[in-house]
Amino acid sequence: MKTTDIPTLLLNMNESKDTPPTTVYLPNARQADQRAAMESIAERGICFMCPEHIPEFYGEKDDIIAEGEHSFLVHNGYPYENTDYHIMAIPKLHATSIQELSDEFLTEAFGYFKDLEQKFAIKGGAIAMRFGDPSETGATVHHLHIHFIVPAQGVDFSQKPLLFHITPRRQ
Repeated sequence: MKTTDIPTLLLNMNESKDTPPTTVYLPNARQADQRAAMESIAERGICFMCPEHIPEFYGEKDDIIAEGEHSFLVHNGYPYENTDYHIMAIPKLHATSIQELSDEFLTEAFGYFKDLEQKFAIKGGAIAMRFGDPSETGATVHHLHIHFIVPAQGVDFSQKPLLFHITPRRQ
């Protein structure tokens, strides 16, 4: 197989349990600045959602809301359009399948979400998570995380719906 035959979609993918894969999946980037950031991350060969990189990617913009024993709660750096809140719970353990998530992480994450709902008197929203291969899920990263999404007030969603994409963008 020639190097040019290897898809550039999952860059530097390494399935070793000792070293998590570089997690970016470029076809699912929604914004030009997001794609540029992901290209830089891929070149470095890191997982930006693993604990050692969270301060760099979320701390500089003051996007870290909370840190627990099993997770981080952060503002999404590239929130969906027409949201009042787009927050993510990211497990400290690099996980790519639901089976790898600990009960402790899930309890901690949903505790955060309950607190957010109460603190901000949120009337409605969604919690969503993609799992597995990003080419199958619409995800931009291959490190599980849970989205807490609240639609913006005053938006005519019949004209501009708020969508959580799970549509694969295979190449």
